[in-house]
Amino acid sequence: MSPASRAVGGESRHKRCPVCRHECAPGAAECPQCGHEFPEAPRPMRACGDCGSLNPVAAQTCQTCGASMSAVFTLTLDDALRTGAIVRGIDVDEGDVRQAERIAPEIRRRLLRSGDEKLVRILRVLPDESWARLRDIMAAGA
Repeated sequence: MSPASRAVGGESRHKRCPVCRHECAPGAAECPQCGHEFPEAPRPMRACGDCGSLNPVAAQTCQTCGASMSAVFTLTLDDALRTGAIVRGIDVDEGDVRQAERIAPEIRRRLLRSGDEKLVRILRVLPDESWARLRDIMAAGA
C-alpha cells in the first residue's frame, strides 16, 4: 500500500483487492475494478449461559431462549472483608495483618530514631504487614 493511501494515524484509507491490486474503499463489499467480493468479517459472538446458542456480544438477552446475557454475581459483605493479605509473595494471615497495622508505626518511629543504617535498610525492605510475624520470631529467640 502506498504511503499516500495511509491516514495520519497509520490506518489505511483503502483496501487492496487481492485479485487486481486495485485500491478500494475500506467499506467496499466488492472491487469496482474486477468485481471480486470481499469476505465479511465475522461478528464477535458469545454463547448463552443457559442454552449455548451464539449471540452478538452486545446482546442483552439470548435470541434463542430469551435468557439474560448480563453478567450476574453476588458479593456479600463477608466476601468483601479482608481475610489476610498477600504481601510481596508471602501469605500473611488476618491476625498478623491487624497486629502489624497496630505496631508498625511505633516500630518505624523507633528504627528511624535509632539512626542505625542497617535497621533503616530493613525498614525499607520488610513490608509493614510482616512486623507482627517478626516480633513473634524475635520473642521466641529471647
